[in-house]
Amino acid sequence: MGRAIVDLALAQDARRPTRLHGVATEQRRRQNQYYDALNQAQRGNGDVTVWLEWFIGMYADSCRATVALIDEALARARFWSDHQQVALNARQRKALNKMLEAGPGRFEGGLTLRKYVGMTGASRATAWRDINDLLGKSLILPGGVGRGTYYNLAIPGWAWSPQNPAENGTTL
Repeated sequence: MGRAIVDLALAQDARRPTRLHGVATEQRRRQNQYYDALNQAQRGNGDVTVWLEWFIGMYADSCRATVALIDEALARARFWSDHQQVALNARQRKALNKMLEAGPGRFEGGLTLRKYVGMTGASRATAWRDINDLLGKSLILPGGVGRGTYYNLAIPGWAWSPQNPAENGTTL
């Protein structure tokens, strides 16, 4: 029964890429767990409760992951929609896009002068002017102090923080 459910989900994915895509992705990611749970259900007394609990948990996790991806995509679109009238140069757009692509809390170390220079090829003086311009336009917010200053996107919940790297999915 369980295998039929997964086969159906995978078959629907093949015909309609957007339908149950998150379920198939999550199932493939947890393939070993899937087979362990399925084997346990098949070798037992025929009670598939454990497997169904596993499958429902996996399905719920895939739904949460899909919602997070959609929320991130909407936040990116909203950011550019809210700031479409803001005059930016190509270097600034490139840096902001890199930060947006990384996702919430995942632009490790935040944007620094050194990263900006590396990303854009700008001189330190130009990078400093560009970053100050982004600050003035409220597109980024400062974090840290002195030589440890870094900048985050001005999107609530997207800031990288060195205080709690586990929360950001990073390690120091």
